[in-house]
Amino acid sequence: MNSENPAARYPTIVGESDAIKKLYTSLDTAAGNGKPVHLVGEYGTGREVVAREIHRARKRGGEFVNRDCESVPSRSKRFFFGSTEAYSSGISKGLIAEADDGTLYLKNVNRLSPDQKDPVVLWVRSGTIYPLPGGRKGVDAHLITSGPNPKTGIKEYDRELIEVPPLRERGNDVILLAVYYMDCINSLVKHFQPKKVMEPAALGELRNHEWLGNIRELRDVVYEAYRCSCDNERITADDIKFGKIVRTPSTVTFDTTVPIKRSGDIIPFIEEERAILKHALEVAGGKIPEAAKRLAIGRATLYRKVKKYNLR
Repeated sequence: MNSENPAARYPTIVGESDAIKKLYTSLDTAAGNGKPVHLVGEYGTGREVVAREIHRARKRGGEFVNRDCESVPSRSKRFFFGSTEAYSSGISKGLIAEADDGTLYLKNVNRLSPDQKDPVVLWVRSGTIYPLPGGRKGVDAHLITSGPNPKTGIKEYDRELIEVPPLRERGNDVILLAVYYMDCINSLVKHFQPKKVMEPAALGELRNHEWLGNIRELRDVVYEAYRCSCDNERITADDIKFGKIVRTPSTVTFDTTVPIKRSGDIIPFIEEERAILKHALEVAGGKIPEAAKRLAIGRATLYRKVKKYNLR
């Protein structure tokens, strides 16, 4: 595995800084030994991206099951273990069983109380879950948790600690990420919008920012800059807006679930374009002028496409 280019091993992690090279090394270790992993990092650093890449590298046959621990009920045993009735009725088998032969990712594990953690600890130690009201079942899944610091993980078992670095410690990765996000947007709108590029001064503005919101903030700033540039094909320093900005629409996905698109990847254009237009109209409350502004296209163009896709 280690002889392969890290960018090929972990295709959704963009960067060449020393901090990212250190992360690559940690990921190789985690993917190779199969021990539970606890990802430590600030909000917006891309911990879920890292978790998905560990899952991908392990090449398991099961699913990547993702859950924010803020939504775990106070009585968590049935939630994690399920019930014996579930296996005959088709009801949810419990979160751990859903990840069998795959990966269970528990985000913000620091939100779990000691009692809520007990079923997870029991499973990790024994490899067995105990569906209610009585039963047992072996489950082979890889556990990954995340939290803001090393003290927030589940300490009752041996685990790999991996630090996901904040963007301010990644140097010129800011520029690489900005260019990557621009390429993603250009790819999404290439059939009805000319390709846009960032001028050096705009990239300089991004490079010098503190990025307290990390990668998530950068992604939203790049999207806002694209929107603010309207019909211009070059994004200038004046288009870079920090502070209160429009959040990136959920249809514009960059680094969360899929690898960087390579030549040869095919996305059905009609589905892609219709989804983007539909989301923009929803965000704009159905107002064509506002939606056109957010999409950085002309009103007449949007009217024509709305009619084409029967969106009103």
